[in-house]
Amino acid sequence: MEGGQLALLFFAGIIHWCLFFNFGRMNFRAYDWPKEHAYYSVLRESLLNKSVPFHISSVFQDTNRFLALPETNLLPHILLLPIMPVPAFIFAHILIMYSVGFLGCLFLKKHFGLGLIPFTFLYLLFNFNGYISSHIAVGHTMWSGYFLLPFFCLHTFKLTEKKEGGRRLVYKISFVLFLVGLAGAFHIYIWCAVFLLILGLSNPRCLRKSAGAVFLSAGCLLFRILPAALTFWNKGYPYLFISGYPKPADIINALMTAQNHEYFPFPSRMGWWEFDIYIGVIGAAVLFFYFFFARAARKEGIGGLTFREFDAALLLFLIFSLDIVFRPIASLHIPLLNFQRYSSRFIILPLLIALIVSAARMQKMDFSRPASKITACGWYFLAALLAASLFRHSFIWRISGIEKKYPFAPLPQVTIAQQPDRMYISLLAVSSAASLAFIIFTFHSAFTRKNLK
Repeated sequence: MEGGQLALLFFAGIIHWCLFFNFGRMNFRAYDWPKEHAYYSVLRESLLNKSVPFHISSVFQDTNRFLALPETNLLPHILLLPIMPVPAFIFAHILIMYSVGFLGCLFLKKHFGLGLIPFTFLYLLFNFNGYISSHIAVGHTMWSGYFLLPFFCLHTFKLTEKKEGGRRLVYKISFVLFLVGLAGAFHIYIWCAVFLLILGLSNPRCLRKSAGAVFLSAGCLLFRILPAALTFWNKGYPYLFISGYPKPADIINALMTAQNHEYFPFPSRMGWWEFDIYIGVIGAAVLFFYFFFARAARKEGIGGLTFREFDAALLLFLIFSLDIVFRPIASLHIPLLNFQRYSSRFIILPLLIALIVSAARMQKMDFSRPASKITACGWYFLAALLAASLFRHSFIWRISGIEKKYPFAPLPQVTIAQQPDRMYISLLAVSSAASLAFIIFTFHSAFTRKNLK
C-alpha cells in the first residue's frame, strides 16, 4: 500500500517537471538559458568529435577556457548528449536529478522512520519549493546539484550521531560533495564545505571527520578547482557582492509570498529568483511549529530530536543571508566566501535542515502511533493544499511562460576553439591526474573491510 503511494508521489513529481519544462520544448532565449545551451552544445560537440574542449569560440564569465568554468555539468550521463539534442538532454537531466533527489528523500525517510504523512510534507517542500524552481526557471541548470543535498544532509546528521562511527561516513560525504562539484553546482559545494567546517568547529568530536570529508572532496575536484583558480583568482573578475536579504522580515515574506520573474523588490534590482524560498503558508506553519515552537516549548514527545549540534552552523548561515551581515564579510575577500555575490543563497542549507528536522519531529510527536482516519484525512487535506500552492508557484515560473516575454532570435553558435595556453592546459593535465589519484584512494578506502564498520 505504502509503496503504491510513494510511486504516486514520484510520478506526480515527474509530471510537474514535464509541465514545468513544457516537455523539453524551449527556445533558450530567456535569462541564462542561451549560456546553458552553449555549454551543452560544446559538450555535445566534444563527445561527437572526441576532442577536448580546452577553449571555446565565445567568452563566458570573462574567459573562453571552457574547462576552467566550474559551473558546467560533467556528470557521467552527459554521455547521452551525442544521441540526444540539447533541449531533450537538459530536460532528461532534470528528470534524472529529480529521481536521485527522490531516492535521497527515501533514505531520509528510512533513517528517521518517517511515516507516509511526514514524508509527504518533506517530499513536497524539498522538491517543489521556490528556491529550486525559480533558479532552474531562469537557466541555472547547475542548481540541479541541489537534488544531491538529501544525501549530504543524511550523512551530516549521521556525523553528529554518537552511534555513527568509522571512516566510511567521511568517504560517503566526500563522494556526495564530489558529485555536487561534478554537476557544476560549485556554489552549493562551497556552502556544504563551509557548513561542514563550522559544524566541526562547533562540535570538536566531529571536526576530524568533517574536515577530512572537505579535504577528500576538494582533492577529487582538483581538476575543477585549480584551473578555475588559475583563471579567476586575482584576475579582476567582477565577483563583487551585490545583495542579501535586507532584513529578517524579508526572509519570512519570501517563505510565504509567491512572486514571478518580473518582481524586483530590493534596491539591488536583482530578480526574485535570488530571494525566492517559497513554501507557502502551510509549509511555513509546519516549519515554525515543529522546528521552532516544539523545541522552545519542550513539548512532550520531542525526545532526543533537539539537534543542538547544528545550532551554530544554522545560525551563522541564517545571518550570512542578511545583506547587512555579509556585505562587510564579502569585502574581506576570504577564500570560498568572496565568490558569493548573493548572500541570500546561503539560506537554502538552514531551510533544508529545518525541513528535515520538522519532518522527524512531526513523526515523533504526532505519528509515533497510528493516526485515526479523521486525523489522517485532515493531514492529507493539508498536504493537498500545500501541493496546490507549490504547483501554483511552479506554474508562475514555468519556462514556457517566461519565454513568452522573449522574442525568437537565432542562438549564437559556440564551438570548440584551438589556441595556445600552455600553463592552463598543463595545470589541467596535472590536476586531473591528482584528482584521479584522490578518487581511486577514496573509493578503495571506502570499500576496504576495516572501513565498512
